[in-house]
Amino acid sequence: MDSPFLPLATAAYLARRPEQPLTLPDDVQQLVEAVHGDADTLARTDAALRRSHTLHQARTRTEEHHSLLHLVPAWHDTLSLSDLHRQNLHPREAATRLGAMPRRLLPVYRMACGRLTLDAAGTRPLPEHRKPTTAQIRTILQHTLPVPVAWVAGRTRDHHVPASWRSHALLADLILLAQDAGDPSRPVRFGRHRLHLDGALGLVHTED
Repeated sequence: MDSPFLPLATAAYLARRPEQPLTLPDDVQQLVEAVHGDADTLARTDAALRRSHTLHQARTRTEEHHSLLHLVPAWHDTLSLSDLHRQNLHPREAATRLGAMPRRLLPVYRMACGRLTLDAAGTRPLPEHRKPTTAQIRTILQHTLPVPVAWVAGRTRDHHVPASWRSHALLADLILLAQDAGDPSRPVRFGRHRLHLDGALGLVHTED
């Protein structure tokens, strides 16, 4: 069942929109980000909408928290019953409060030929059309970075992992930060958020 906040927020957004035509599909992304993304600004315009937004956030965070904690490996990755409840979790990534689980970002580089690699020089290609080996999965996970949910809320199909990864419990929810290997300093856009990996500064985040 969908949250009652979403139709209320959509109606409020459209009511406050300037008198001009709504162009499809050009204006859809902005509408989706305003309602399904960071809707705090919109919720502050009305007391009833603010209460509905608070309930919506609580419900969403509860569902996300439970779904991330109940991670069930695929059958081919399960060697014993202990694999169904053991999680390899670093202390810095442990959730200490509701909604604290971040999204995992994988910085990669897209070569001119379209191939994805872990380095801008293209010497560490990623397996895109076959299931990664155990060693490759370990390397991939070592390169991931935790980021706030809001930073990657505007992700598109370009940020999805390869199809061959989606059956693996530890890779399916990764979000690709696919940087241009020819111009790695150019930020990658996630809606109104822009991210890129800098060799000296680490992950750099800017916002429109």
